[in-house]
Amino acid sequence: MRSMAIVLFVFAALLAAPALVAQDPAGGAPKAGVLAVVGVSVMAPDADEPFSSHVPGQAPGTSVVLLWSDPARCILGLEEESLKIATFSDDKGTDLAGEARLGPWPRVGEKKDRVAFSVVSERVPAAGAREIRLKASIAVLTGADLKTATQEGLALAKGAAVSAGGLVATIAEVTADDSADAPSRTVEFTSGKGFAAIQSIEFLTPEGTPIEASEYGSSTMNDGEKIVYGKTWNLAGKVDKVTLRVTYFEKVESVPVEIDVSAGVGL
Repeated sequence: MRSMAIVLFVFAALLAAPALVAQDPAGGAPKAGVLAVVGVSVMAPDADEPFSSHVPGQAPGTSVVLLWSDPARCILGLEEESLKIATFSDDKGTDLAGEARLGPWPRVGEKKDRVAFSVVSERVPAAGAREIRLKASIAVLTGADLKTATQEGLALAKGAAVSAGGLVATIAEVTADDSADAPSRTVEFTSGKGFAAIQSIEFLTPEGTPIEASEYGSSTMNDGEKIVYGKTWNLAGKVDKVTLRVTYFEKVESVPVEIDVSAGVGL
């Protein structure tokens, strides 16, 4: 087993492989979207600690980073459960697909015209391999027709139902800080539907005054039977009842993207 850790990031401008047009898997006209490889990472495992690499914080394995962009669409994210891998291998025939999966934290660009994501495997290419081949498919979520809806008189209490336009959730937890200098409320929403269609959520007092609020974090929990998405906000002040103003995409489309790429790793 190789004990050397190999890290190689290859950016799109340096790749010999051309960008690919996303194809309709049903065989129709090409979708208006461009797919490109923007990074490759290979980390050999530590022979003494096989679940670790030689670089702190970096897991061993192989990662191919992809960028799908389409300026004509508003990209919301990925259907993370939609990834299907047909082939993930090197040019020596090493199968990398066995433990392959979607990498963590897909990233949507600030202008919502692109999404970067990775396909990762716990396996590494064979010694002397020069190229990685990935053939797979995934669905990208896009949104259209922005709408705004409100929910008045929402009590910030555990178990309260949240329903405003495209937002359907439950208040899972409320933590109150009633300190004299900086009182606040930390509120966690959970949803089986998710938050991809939500562009923004504003919190207002019952009188309509905006409440200073900041998004505190997000989570995804999958128990094998269902996925529960969470988002947490921190609200300034002693707030017990609010009006929600939700801006959301009324139309959410799942766009199929076929992945058929090769990337040199220069091992």
